[in-house]
Amino acid sequence: MKKGLFVLAMLFLAFNSYGQGHEEYFKSGKIKIDKGDYEGAVVDLTNAIESENSTFERIGLYLYLRGFALRHLEDYRGAINDFSKSIDVLTNSTNGAASDLLNHIYFQRGLCYLASGERYLEAIDDFNEAIEMNPRNGEVYAIRGLTKISIKEKEAGCLDLSKAGKLGYAKAYDHIKDRCN
Repeated sequence: MKKGLFVLAMLFLAFNSYGQGHEEYFKSGKIKIDKGDYEGAVVDLTNAIESENSTFERIGLYLYLRGFALRHLEDYRGAINDFSKSIDVLTNSTNGAASDLLNHIYFQRGLCYLASGERYLEAIDDFNEAIEMNPRNGEVYAIRGLTKISIKEKEAGCLDLSKAGKLGYAKAYDHIKDRCN
């Protein structure tokens, strides 16, 4: 009896999964990210990427979200790979929304470079790109500043922290007290 129920359940899942398209996988993956189910999100977003065949922008978005989930799973190499592919896809897009997303992707990839260890220059390059796209994000200035301080560029790092504070990122002032005085 149990074996029969298992077979029926597997058939049900197979038939339901067969009809699921990239939009459904995307929505499911996004919900799983919101709930903190990053492993489930990676599976769904991988399926979304594999079943998407219409627009580069969507593939770029799916890669970004999967990279975000991988970063939370501490698979930094996988996340960096997905963020890099997403940047390649979206850089060639003419869609204005894609350029807004690129700012976030560069920031996330920069965080992965930091977390993976000793890739500080690549992280700074990505933070520079994110700042160029959105010079009003104090958090990016703060993270870039802390990164610069960690590679013995204290003066430049403290200037970034000061800029972060002026932009409203309040935690920057705590970092200035701890690292710049």
